[in-house]
Amino acid sequence: MIQISMRGWAGALFALAGPRTLFVLLLLTAVPASAASMKLAWDPVVSVPIAGYKVHYGSAAGEYTSTVNVGNVTTYTVTNLVDGAPYHFAVTAYNAAGQESGYSNDVGSPDVALYRKQVPGAGTGLYSYLLDYDFDHVVDAKTRFGMAGDVPLTGYISPGGKSSLIVYRNGAWYIDTNRDGTSDAAVSFGGLAGDVPLTANFSGAGGLDDLVIYRSGSWYVDRGLNGVVDLIYRFGGVAGDVPLAADVNGDGIADLAIYRKGIWYIDTNRDGNADLVVSFGGVTGDVPLLFDWDNDGKADLCIYRNGMWYISTNRDGVANSTFGYGAAGDVPVVGRFR
Repeated sequence: MIQISMRGWAGALFALAGPRTLFVLLLLTAVPASAASMKLAWDPVVSVPIAGYKVHYGSAAGEYTSTVNVGNVTTYTVTNLVDGAPYHFAVTAYNAAGQESGYSNDVGSPDVALYRKQVPGAGTGLYSYLLDYDFDHVVDAKTRFGMAGDVPLTGYISPGGKSSLIVYRNGAWYIDTNRDGTSDAAVSFGGLAGDVPLTANFSGAGGLDDLVIYRSGSWYVDRGLNGVVDLIYRFGGVAGDVPLAADVNGDGIADLAIYRKGIWYIDTNRDGNADLVVSFGGVTGDVPLLFDWDNDGKADLCIYRNGMWYISTNRDGVANSTFGYGAAGDVPVVGRFR
């Protein structure tokens, strides 16, 4: 069973009404059971008497259109799902009086976003994150953040399970934790010509994302978000290599990946050697991404090509999920924004 959690954040705290203020902690996890079902599991509530649990699900986080009363069990398999469609799940607990807790943490597919130059008539172009919350390939929110030459990123930088918007500018990281277009924090890290910024969790399961600078085959990791290098890895280094980092093998720690002209070299134990080599992409202009699309606790391979997203959830080089969102020149990013 794969635990879905965020850095320093093991679910959420919820209150059940009663003569006293009582709290229950629900941590939901999920594993795909088949092509059209999802097996859910959650920690049992032991702090208060519980009569049972309800599973809620829908196409977007916080917007659950279906509910199943599963009784007093801590696992349940949701069936009759549409293969390839996005789903989000949450669980509530209830007592004998029918009083119900708030939602557990949400598990589901990530949201997609684009970073695009906006041109409001005459004047300076404004750069915006275009966020799609519900996977309908329509922009749900625009956040103006960044300027020409910035490298756009996202990352789990603060507790709460939502992604921060980040722009990297000549060694300065500007971090917008509440996605309102205002920088809440700035960190100086990197800045040499050719540096490539990344965010990934090298601290272990449940940890927040760290700041990473890739420089000619060396990976410098700042786990304290203070501009100080805590870890150094060596992998890649060929001119034109595109570095990526995410948890490919499901051990809770980010793995190192190099995308080189359509070939993915993945170092799952961070020892400088490729343990997995996959051919996927390779068309001029392809943008590679690593993220957990099917919610199995392992990052999937993705190619963004002129507005089309090709995702290989089996990490075998075969695109088994494809959709359109964006246009030529857009920079794709993923995260959880709502």
